[in-house]
Amino acid sequence: MFRLMVDDMYKDVRISCLMDRVRILLGWESDGRLYPTHWTYRLNKLQTAVDMEAKDVFEDEKYDYYDYPSDEEWIRIRTFCKLTGCIYKVAKELFDGEYPTANVYFHLLVELKVMLREEVKNGDGDYFLGKAKEILEGFDKYWNEMFLVLATASVLDPRFKLKYLDFYCSKSSDQGSKAETVVDYLRSLYSCYAASDIRPLPERAAEPTPRCILYMFGDESEEEEEKKPDGYGDFAFFQEYLKFEGCCSREFHESELDSYFKEPVLEWRKDFDALKWWRDESSKYPILSRVARDILSIPISRGTSNREYVADKRECPEFIVALEGKLLNAMMCGKSWPATLIWPSRY
Repeated sequence: MFRLMVDDMYKDVRISCLMDRVRILLGWESDGRLYPTHWTYRLNKLQTAVDMEAKDVFEDEKYDYYDYPSDEEWIRIRTFCKLTGCIYKVAKELFDGEYPTANVYFHLLVELKVMLREEVKNGDGDYFLGKAKEILEGFDKYWNEMFLVLATASVLDPRFKLKYLDFYCSKSSDQGSKAETVVDYLRSLYSCYAASDIRPLPERAAEPTPRCILYMFGDESEEEEEKKPDGYGDFAFFQEYLKFEGCCSREFHESELDSYFKEPVLEWRKDFDALKWWRDESSKYPILSRVARDILSIPISRGTSNREYVADKRECPEFIVALEGKLLNAMMCGKSWPATLIWPSRY
């Protein structure tokens, strides 16, 4: 998503060899081969040009008119730097963090959403406003599709729980009902995990027949009648009812989810490891910890380290395309999930 937004703005800088002209204008030949395809490299160099242009430090007599960008081209460069700078602020925190589990995406993408809205609100000039609105529309499309899973992961972060979601919805008039949707979804998910966690009661040993009964009806050494098979074990619908009845009876007691919500939020710590916290609290929340494990380990992005800053679109190799879906998914997950996300073997 970030690469598409950045590339959409950069295409207006790329026309008329503007990037090369600015590079020559500033004399980048010595370091221009370090990360030429990373959009952070382009952002850094173009921002340097904008800062120098604002201070009017260029020696106009040294360059002819063809090399020097026009006023319209400077507007394009400044627009790219301002909007891409917003994206970079979030990308740096998102991808360079130590624990990029699913819970960190919601509040960071909220920051990007707020920054883009502020640019649309306070920006001037038809070109800048047009680009800002275009980028915000693309972001909102992703945001609406991913809101439920991102917000659910945030609620399962004990530093936030429901407080951050409620705060965000109170500031966004169009998102008021979505907080209830997230809570309802999480409760439904918890109920499914709770139902699947029901185990049959251990079989009770057959009580011995009273000796007086044996004496009345026969010899004490006579073998007891064989136990009749229980046909209810094959009745799928009845077994589902037993699970439902057991789950409903537990609702009279406070669920793990309600207990989790009542506990105060943890003090903010940037290097917080959510999966480790749920592992340590699994004895207190045996069912909810399983929900948290499965939600927080969802690989929201495949971007790691410097990969997320690559600007050029990369085609998928043929041998990858030819793989079956399940095998490809396993390879992607195996590469995306770091060792810190592995849940202990006993779970």
